[in-house]
Order: sequence, then structure tokens, then C-alpha cells
Amino acid sequence: MRAVNTPLFLKEVQKLHITLAELANQYYELFNDIYIHALAGIIVFDIITGLAKAWVTKTVNSTIGRRGLIEHLIVLVLVVTVYPYLIYIGFEEVATAFIFFFIATYGVSLIENLAAIGVPFPKGIKKRLEKLRDAFNEKE
Repeated sequence: MRAVNTPLFLKEVQKLHITLAELANQYYELFNDIYIHALAGIIVFDIITGLAKAWVTKTVNSTIGRRGLIEHLIVLVLVVTVYPYLIYIGFEEVATAFIFFFIATYGVSLIENLAAIGVPFPKGIKKRLEKLRDAFNEKE
């Protein structure tokens, strides 16, 4: 009987095969991940400050609020879907950069909301967060 040579790309795909138990374990580990906790916390705080900003500036609008909540939900679903896979296949640095991008983006949004409410912020903090956000946006 003749040996069958498996193409290289197929061998790589087979390496990425993940069992249901391994996937469940990766999702379980999300509950203990500090970056996920940080992202969830900053999203909640961004929602609260966004509502406060709308209230203070008298621009409360249910359509805009609903759209914002949908965007936050999409970000969470994206992160919860992609982040564990990146870690599983050995791209921890990419996974960390992926989640830091969202943390930085929400950080800038948070500072903008707080500034609109009237909370004073050192300009240096805002400039650094904007630089970080812009650096991530340039890489995309």
C-alpha cells in the first residue's frame, strides 16, 4: 500500500483542531482573566458615563442609547469569541494587543465622557490614551 503525503497546510489545520473540552476550558478561563475583567469593567463604566453625559448635555436619545448598547455587545461577543482562540493557538501577545486595543479605545471614550460632564483631567493622560488609540488604529 502506498503512503499518502498530507499537504503542509492540512497538517497546520490539524494542529489547530480544538476539542470541545479544550474549548470549554478556554471559556472557563475567561472568568479568571484580568484583561477580560478590565474590559468588562471599563465597558460598564463607559456606559454609565455615557448616560451621565447624555443627561448633563440634555441629549438623551433612546435610539442612540440602543445603538451604543448594541456596539458594546458586539465588542464583547467579538472578544469572547476571538480572545480564547488566540490564546489557545499560542498567540498570547496578539490576544493581549487585541484586548488592549479595546481597553484603550474605551479609555479614551471614558475620558471624553467625563470631560463632557465636567470632571477635570490632566491633558497628559488624555493625550497618551489618544496616542495609544491612534497607534492601534494605524496598525489595522
